Amino acid sequence: MSLTVLMYLIGAFLLILNVMYLKSCKNPVLKGIYGVLSGVVAAIPTGFVLSALGYAYTINYLTLAIGALLGIPGVILSAVYVLCF
Repeated sequence: MSLTVLMYLIGAFLLILNVMYLKSCKNPVLKGIYGVLSGVVAAIPTGFVLSALGYAYTINYLTLAIGALLGIPGVILSAVYVLCF
């Protein structure tokens, strides 16, 4: 199994966990908005830090969408993907 397939499987697993967590919360809309905003906000400094270290982490629609859908674990997942390739 290649690393790309493994990262996609981990991302899908994180998305399912995120949805299950949001369904069990008292106020899922606010938790969802908080998760989306925290993922997008965490993606920007992560991109700057990895770019300063010499890794090509571009801040584009794909990385922001991963951060928005998966939150901070999605940003960590995309940063690990950049570090591995």
